Amino acid sequence: MKAFSKFLSLLAVVGLASSAQAITIGNDAIDRTHGDGFSNFSMALLTEVVPAGGAYLTGWETYIEYGAQGNMALLFLEDKGSNNYEVKFVDERTVALGLNSFSASGALDAGWIMGIWMGTAKVSFDYVSGPDTTYTANGALGSAPTVGQTVAYTGNITDRVYSINATVPDAGATISLLGIGLIGLAAVSRRKSR
Repeated sequence: MKAFSKFLSLLAVVGLASSAQAITIGNDAIDRTHGDGFSNFSMALLTEVVPAGGAYLTGWETYIEYGAQGNMALLFLEDKGSNNYEVKFVDERTVALGLNSFSASGALDAGWIMGIWMGTAKVSFDYVSGPDTTYTANGALGSAPTVGQTVAYTGNITDRVYSINATVPDAGATISLLGIGLIGLAAVSRRKSR
């Protein structure tokens, strides 16, 4: 019984102390070949979606292709149909040429789509077969959209990979580890109280 009690104690410690693996939504924030010619517009990166179970944003990064300074925002959007997307999360920043990394926090629901608003900053991209993107017209948005705003995305393009990503802990792993830890603690407490 003593060995079993030690095993449960170890399980409790591991369950509570282990950190969950991080999930990245998006792509590596690296120097790519191109930058957009549009300004004051938004894009929904249709293949970059918050996983089932939702997530909690801890940070994001982007690589700016050209232009010394500028404003941009990381967005998360909910598809409302008919090319309309409701803005659910906005983190606007001033960015510089090259790699930009930010801490940020916010709860993200499953199925939300990552988006970008580019004021004057240009997120680096490459032409790579596959990803679908929808966008607003050049100059359509004079500023970053706000939470609750519905934005109409009228253009569609494929085959672009943008240098932007969001980091979120794996919510499922966090819950599993916490559950194992709590079971272990309960068993150890019960054993000690006898």
